[in-house]
Formats: sequence, C-alpha cells, structure tokens
Amino acid sequence: MPIRVLVVDDSALMRSIVVNMLSTDDALEIVDIARDGLEAVEKTKLHSPDVVTLDIEMPRLNGLEALKLIMRECPTRVIMLSSLSSPETTYEAISQGAVDFIAKPPPGAPLAKEEFVSELIDKIKAAAMVSLSKLVATAPAKKVRRLGYGKALFMNKVVAIGSSTGGPKALETVLESIPEELPAALLIVQHLPVGFSKALADRLNERSTIQAKEAEDGDEICPGFALIAPAGYHMVVAKGNGQPRVALEDGQKLWGVKPAADKLMVSVAERFGTRSVGVLLSGMGVDGADGLSAIKRRHGKTIVQDEATSIIFGMPKAAIEKGSVDEVLPVTEIARALGKICAKKVGG
Repeated sequence: MPIRVLVVDDSALMRSIVVNMLSTDDALEIVDIARDGLEAVEKTKLHSPDVVTLDIEMPRLNGLEALKLIMRECPTRVIMLSSLSSPETTYEAISQGAVDFIAKPPPGAPLAKEEFVSELIDKIKAAAMVSLSKLVATAPAKKVRRLGYGKALFMNKVVAIGSSTGGPKALETVLESIPEELPAALLIVQHLPVGFSKALADRLNERSTIQAKEAEDGDEICPGFALIAPAGYHMVVAKGNGQPRVALEDGQKLWGVKPAADKLMVSVAERFGTRSVGVLLSGMGVDGADGLSAIKRRHGKTIVQDEATSIIFGMPKAAIEKGSVDEVLPVTEIARALGKICAKKVGG
C-alpha cells in the first residue's frame, strides 16, 4: 500500500513543487493539500493520512498550533517544513510530537528544491514506519539556573554522542539529567540542516545543568561542557599535545551527512583511548557504528538507546549488529549510566 500524504503549505508554489515531485514516487500517494493550519487539522481528521508535511509559518493557524491540535485530536506522523527564521519553533514542534523536520529551500534555487524533495521523500518513508505510540508531547522543561560552570574540577572521560531523527528530543532527555559534577566533557553530533545547530545548542543549554554551546574551531574540551557540532562541518579532536581542543573540518560528507558521528568518535578514540565513551541515540542510517567500534577497540565504553524509546532505531541497531555495544538502555537511563561510567578512573 502506498504511503498516504497530506501536504500543507500556504505557498501555492511550494505546494505545487512538493506535490508534483512526491507524485513521481510510486510508494507515495497525495491524498489532499491544505493551505493553512486550520485546513491541516480538518483534512487530517478527514483523510487520516499516514504522514503530514506541515509548514511552520502560515496564516490563521501556524504550524506549531496546528501540530498541537493534530496530536491531541488525531495523532499522526508529522514532518515540519522549517525556514531558517524559525529554528526555535522547529525544536518546540519536535517536543510536541513531530517526527522530524526539513529545511525549506531558499527562493529561486531549483537544484536546492530537487535536493529538498529527495530528502523529504526519504523522511516521509522513514516517518511512515514510526509507531504512533512514540509520538507524544513532552512536558516543558524547566530552565536551569546555574551558579557556575559545573562542579567537575577534572576531566576523567570524554563522551562522544551521535544522533539523527528523534535525536533532539533524546538529547534533551539525556542532558536534563546529566549530573552537574560529571567529570567529563560531552561532544555531540546531531544531523541537522545548516543554520539549525545553534538553536539546538541554546535549547540544550537552557535545559542542562552543564554548559552547552555550538562548537567553534579551537574550543577547549573541558569537564562540565557540551559542544555541539555546527551543521555543515565535521567536528573532531584536534591533533597535538596540550589542552585538548576540537577542530572543525569542511570535508566531504560521510554517509551523506556533515557532521558525521563516525568522524568524531574515531578521533575521540584515538586521542583518549580507555577514557573515551561513545553513545548513539535515535537516528536513521548507520553513522556512528564504526565510531563505536573504534572506541570499543581502545577499551572505551559504548552505549546505545534501545528500540522501545528510539523514534528510529537505525543507528543504534547498526552498532549492535557490529558487536560494538556494551549497554542498550532506555533514553531515560542513559544519563545515570554515564554518571557511573565517568566516575570510574582508568588509565589511558
């Protein structure tokens, strides 16, 4: 059976582009279009589509408000169509139950539009496989009031985290529970469109007891800090002695993504050996499986999010199949496990 899709956008041009190009894939069926949030809610109820593509910025009822009504009245798999002007709203939509999001192409860029629709097709097919029971809104997180820069005075471990689809919500869950005194630095790769990583870093910083920021080339790797790789650059541990720092590389994509978790994790394994920890959260594809293998070969520790709590189990599953995983845990237990692992001193 084809995947039944409702396309929602207030732009007639964008609706036409999306409908025409999605129609070229026999695995998809366009059941209807909607021009604003109110129509989106009404037509979702009417057609019960498998997936809704939902623009964020619309008249009468915006995409975020429409999403909240859809998830309350007729839960459906939703992919948000986001612009660079609304990254904060995009992450709020993810917390309200959207499966994923995609950045809308800039006006007048035909090649970008083709790439956009190709990526959208992949995301629709992935979203159609997600269990509706996993798409629940999370309670608003309280902003953390920190008195300083974390309590850890030394860096026992370096934790490399990779995530993709479903990752932003999983990252929030993990960082909200990270101990303030964690004697470790966190380096995070989340697959994102260019322009969306700083807003994620700012959101994580508001919700974590440790500091979080979008990484810049040359940033120090310090305990009590989380550095988020900027979209469009690979983040690795810089070579050389002295204070460890990150380096940003504008190289080729790996597994079709940049940044890639494999790049980060391999560099962490090479620099920190037994002091390295690798974590893979929800995500589509195989990125990170080789990186966890590299960490395990250096006798570091590895954790993946379990299938029950992953929106997409692809990345954790790939690592498990390679035999490179020490623990498979629900996302709510990963912070506690990291606390125990990072508290243990080892040589290397």
